Amino acid sequence: LVLSRFLKECSQPQGVYPDAVRLKGKRVLELGTGTGLVGMVAHLLGAQQVVLTDREEILSVTRDNVRHNMPHAVSPSDTDHPSSSPIMIKPLLWGSGEESCLGGAFDFVFAADLLYNNEHHEALLQTLLAVCADTSTTVIMVQKWRDSSKESGFFMQAEMHGLRYEMLELHTGLDGLGIWRWSGFPNDEEGIQIFRMRRI
Repeated sequence: LVLSRFLKECSQPQGVYPDAVRLKGKRVLELGTGTGLVGMVAHLLGAQQVVLTDREEILSVTRDNVRHNMPHAVSPSDTDHPSSSPIMIKPLLWGSGEESCLGGAFDFVFAADLLYNNEHHEALLQTLLAVCADTSTTVIMVQKWRDSSKESGFFMQAEMHGLRYEMLELHTGLDGLGIWRWSGFPNDEEGIQIFRMRRI
């Protein structure tokens, strides 16, 4: 919900971050899409094409949600001319080298709450490096802060591999969803942080 709300806020001419994310005409990748909500919001906000990815066993939920809510935007099957569909749904195992099957460069990569298991951090980082081929791709990552040593370790490792990050937003609960403010690393376990990452 936080990432979807952030994208909507960024789309408003008078929003707090009017230049943070402009989706009109852009190509978007979502990692760990789950329900597909963020990708559907990106489509509604003008993205030219959105590629939703997750493990194959998760994607049945994604497909059902997208086909139910946006039947005009997705192919009847993943093999039915998917490259021409505004929303594509693809299985992706992080760090597997399958990123080349996603159809080329992306303007934005979205990732929400993917750092909960540090055993997956290296594979996620390898996928981010693969899809951020140059400095033109921007990663927007939302993370609920559970263990600061693990989460901050991921971002420090990313920077060592050439992905520079900046922290945009700290949310401390559902009541604060509409309150956007600059912040450093959160001091409590309930914080939700928004990061922007790019290749150096």
